[in-house]
Amino acid sequence: MDHSPFLSSVIYAYLGQLVAFTICQLLLLRRDNRTQVVLWICSSILIGLSLVIAPVSFPALTNRFISYSAFLVLLGGVFRYVAISFQTKGIVRAGQNNRLILLAIAGAPLSLLDILSDYRGLIVSIVAITISLATFLALRQNRYWAGSNRMALNVMLLGMALTVIVLSGRIVTVYPFAADKYFSGSSSMQVFSTTALVAISFFVQVGFTSLLLARQAKLRVFMDRRNLRARARSENITRQSKKFMDLSEQRLDFIQLLTHEVRQPINNAQASLQSISSALEHSSAQFEGAEHALERATASLDGITLALSNVILLGTLNAGDQKWDQRPIDAFEILAMARLDCSPAKHKRIILTQPENSIFVECVPIFLRVALHNLFEHALSLAKVDSDISASIDIDEMKFGVTFSISIEIDRLERPTLISYTDLRFSDTLPSATTSLGVFAAERVAAYHHGDISIEQKNNDNLSFKLFLSL
Repeated sequence: MDHSPFLSSVIYAYLGQLVAFTICQLLLLRRDNRTQVVLWICSSILIGLSLVIAPVSFPALTNRFISYSAFLVLLGGVFRYVAISFQTKGIVRAGQNNRLILLAIAGAPLSLLDILSDYRGLIVSIVAITISLATFLALRQNRYWAGSNRMALNVMLLGMALTVIVLSGRIVTVYPFAADKYFSGSSSMQVFSTTALVAISFFVQVGFTSLLLARQAKLRVFMDRRNLRARARSENITRQSKKFMDLSEQRLDFIQLLTHEVRQPINNAQASLQSISSALEHSSAQFEGAEHALERATASLDGITLALSNVILLGTLNAGDQKWDQRPIDAFEILAMARLDCSPAKHKRIILTQPENSIFVECVPIFLRVALHNLFEHALSLAKVDSDISASIDIDEMKFGVTFSISIEIDRLERPTLISYTDLRFSDTLPSATTSLGVFAAERVAAYHHGDISIEQKNNDNLSFKLFLSL
């Protein structure tokens, strides 16, 4: 009985199947699975080409291309193995799989030898079994295809198992055990085996396409979980940031309250001492040592007040990126207020030189006032005993800013130095590396207003402190 028409229909159906599944697989092509899809499509093209040049399709090509047809089928099987065993970082490294596929690669070229043409059906069957077994094992060991959907994986495993069974049965039906010298042909056994493999190939194609879909579903679940974790982490960071912000605000409020509660009694004590000092000046009776004791108490209280102001000022400036409102103010008024912050015995020694025209500077007034107070106190500590110091304000047209100058006469030959904030070292036991904490606080205020502090010594007796603020 002539089975050629039926076999031709089976082959054309198989080619149509390959085209349909190739289109589906191209639609599922992604960056993470492109290697597997391209290798699988190349395998389908090689197997389809082998059927086109098979003796059943073109009898005239039997003698020339039959060996090519057998070799292309086996090469397509090797490509399928690579597509199944390929993972993110290359092919699955399993000794048994590698040995089987190496045997198959070594045996496939035997189908091209004319001297073994009578055993070509046997060679194709054995090599195809070896490739199918290697693919079956690689599919089980490749974690790339693992996932919650086991149906697609089971379909593929079943297809590979059925292929091994059909090919094993085919061995005993080819030469030298039977008359068939070729795997495909027009005999009943050849038609049956070809039809069975085409049917199994359909399930294998369905299984591979389903594996691609399951892989994409797995990646979507993974991405959803990662986005969920990222969202949860972001919300946690937001909550922590809000918590820290609330805590910072509470601490700032506490510091402001503490500042008020500490400074207020000190201010009251200063006012009381000033009233006592005024009463002593107008009193007719003289109390031995009372005036000296009053001056010491006033100086100690002034020192405590200034130290507390410096600590609060430095803590405020180093608090972070908080910006304080700056407003224009008369520079001479700030200088006069800083002079009044000194004790009465000291501010009498400070001679202010008022500029011809009013000079306004953009600043945080309380910061600048404390900075100038610090410079006055430091200048008084370095100046000759009972000598006056002079303070003036100049406009620096070159640097486009305002310079506060405090000039004194000193007995020392050594010039005081200013140490930058980055070089400053704090310690509870060692003395400060800078000449004065007040000068350091003034330097930080100048830096906050985009300015600086410098020391100019014209000769061994004259020294000038200059605080520059950018306009």
